[in-house]
Amino acid sequence: MVPAALAGRGWGDLVTIYLRQASEFKELSLNAPNPYLIIQRILPGSFAIGMRVGLVLAVIVALALVAMFVRHGRESSPERLVLLATLSLAVMPYVLPKMHDRYFFPASAMAFLLALARPRTWPIVLLIQTADLCAYTRFLLNSSLSWIHHGFVLMTFAIGLLIWLFFDKDGNVYFFRL
Repeated sequence: MVPAALAGRGWGDLVTIYLRQASEFKELSLNAPNPYLIIQRILPGSFAIGMRVGLVLAVIVALALVAMFVRHGRESSPERLVLLATLSLAVMPYVLPKMHDRYFFPASAMAFLLALARPRTWPIVLLIQTADLCAYTRFLLNSSLSWIHHGFVLMTFAIGLLIWLFFDKDGNVYFFRL
């Protein structure tokens, strides 16, 4: 916030900006490749219930990620920590309502680091990057929502692979063994 304050924006405005923005949009997904994109299309009046269910789900998922870190954190290698960070960065904007497509960008960057640490995970990088690209086409090319739906499927598959990789005792993604 300091650069914005130095540029002249008031501290009161900066501190409350997210509270004000929370009530600005009444959509469960803002071009993010997550399940809310499908839910709001199938059930157009689902905003209020979607917000409640989504926030409860996000808290449960966040607590599960913290429990996984606490349980496996002590014996974790740096590669395993990068895996858990990638999983966290991908799954939280996936389960949180009102997410923009840009909130998946950190997951893309961390997935690339994961592929550097574990070269067999390159398909996960491709899935996340392609899902992001599908979501960005709405903004960049003014394309239809169908591209974001494809991105949702790819992101779902990528998160499934990250979960599978996390719980695999040998740390291998057998599906991608060449």
